Amino acid sequence: MGMALAWAASPRLLLRYTLLGMFNSIMPPISVYLGAQLVNKIANSRLHPTSLSDILPIIIGLWITIIVQRPGQIAYEEAKTSSQSGTGIDPPYPAIAGLGDNAFSQRDAVFVLQGDVYLIIQAQNPNADFVAVAQQLAHQALLHL
Repeated sequence: MGMALAWAASPRLLLRYTLLGMFNSIMPPISVYLGAQLVNKIANSRLHPTSLSDILPIIIGLWITIIVQRPGQIAYEEAKTSSQSGTGIDPPYPAIAGLGDNAFSQRDAVFVLQGDVYLIIQAQNPNADFVAVAQQLAHQALLHL
């Protein structure tokens, strides 16, 4: 029933998101396989000489699978969604302009996304000026990326 409704609403989007979901679901097994290949190459280097050109394709493949998955973007979106769900004690806070690509604060933390780097600055016992101090710290950290 749900698929029929989704198809009726937009066949193009249903196909797009189905293919995207399938693509994203194969990335972790590919990462595991490539990681195992890299470990095997390194372990075999004790018996057989291994050069950078032998392991470079595996390293590039691992790099691509990590970039495609965008872990920083995913973690930021999950944090933003959970803060906007209204499940916390405090209401969600508005976005912070001018800090990274996206940023928002919530009671005891400032969340920042710059490219695919996800940065959290959090305090156990935040005081009244915590958000301002956290924004300055986040800005300084982003300068070093």
